[in-house]
Amino acid sequence: MKAGKVFASLALAFLLAGCATCPARNGMSDGPRPVKNVIFLLTDGTGPVATAYATGHKGSDKGISVAPWHITIAAADGDPALEYIPLATILEEARLSGRATGLVAISNIQHATPAAFSSHWHDRSNYNEIGEQQVYQNIDVVLGGGKQYLLPRELSGSD
Repeated sequence: MKAGKVFASLALAFLLAGCATCPARNGMSDGPRPVKNVIFLLTDGTGPVATAYATGHKGSDKGISVAPWHITIAAADGDPALEYIPLATILEEARLSGRATGLVAISNIQHATPAAFSSHWHDRSNYNEIGEQQVYQNIDVVLGGGKQYLLPRELSGSD
């Protein structure tokens, strides 16, 4: 039994080594290809985590894509002159460079994680404000919940 495991391990190691050294098999023969899509998968997306991914800057725990106004972690630093200032997001940069943009979420699209890529607000719980900002972002594809925060009030939107 032990010899069988050793043989299988060696065979797998040789197979993997052979694949790694053969450029025609791993698609690297033509050199690097330009990046066409950027996909973020956030598993624990809270406001500050999503803000960090979306903007490259740390944020406060209640805001989304705005500069921090209070620091809750001793190691983090913040500039008081920049409090509440909107931070540019990767979605906005992509749109400005002519790329199509989109958001996909299994939650409300106004939840802190997707909202950090598409809006700027100091209160991550204000879905009406976040939804209004998202409407004016001209995002090409939006898949997720939260329709009531995107509809006008006279069409059964949320107050």
